[in-house]
Amino acid sequence: MTQDEIFEGVEAMIPAELWEKYKHLSFGEMAEIAEMAEFADELRQAETDWFEADGA
Repeated sequence: MTQDEIFEGVEAMIPAELWEKYKHLSFGEMAEIAEMAEFADELRQAETDWFEADGA
């Protein structure tokens, strides 16, 4: 999986309103926001995957 694919997956998973509000944060930082709690596990995994992925 590439970083682009991971980014697109996270963007698709998060409701647009929350994405617009928090897209400036890293996936790990997003996972710590109370409003993002239901996505926290996926966000933490995405952050791990991001650093293990091939570039864009």
